[in-house]
Amino acid sequence: MEQQEKAERKKIVDALNKGNMDNAKIFAETVIRNRKEALNLKRFGVKMGALAAKLESAHRTQNVSQTISQTLPMLQRCMAKMDSLGIGQNISEFEKVFEDLDVKTEEMNGALDNVYATTIDQSEVSTLLQEMKDAHGMEIGDGM
Repeated sequence: MEQQEKAERKKIVDALNKGNMDNAKIFAETVIRNRKEALNLKRFGVKMGALAAKLESAHRTQNVSQTISQTLPMLQRCMAKMDSLGIGQNISEFEKVFEDLDVKTEEMNGALDNVYATTIDQSEVSTLLQEMKDAHGMEIGDGM
């Protein structure tokens, strides 16, 4: 990515030297877009890692659920001996865990939908062009 950005910055300088402000702006937009895409890809990678962890957790929860259903006959025999209020509380806590997992999954889906919802701010383009002009000792033109 850095080599590509250096190449685009060189194109900006060349365009500015030739007085071609339109091409310089296009190259500056490309640099900024590439930076944002790289950042968004990093964010997306982190979010995908988090999603993978949640999916793994959901898989483990499913395995626990299967184990619970397999042990249900034993639980039914024990229920006669146990306090029904205590069992109700355990089931209530178990249901809360599933509800929390659903909420977190919905939050993650919403976050992933917004990963690529970016636009290029023209003030960033102008700032980059100014930086390039300053770095190469050029005068500011009226084209900005």
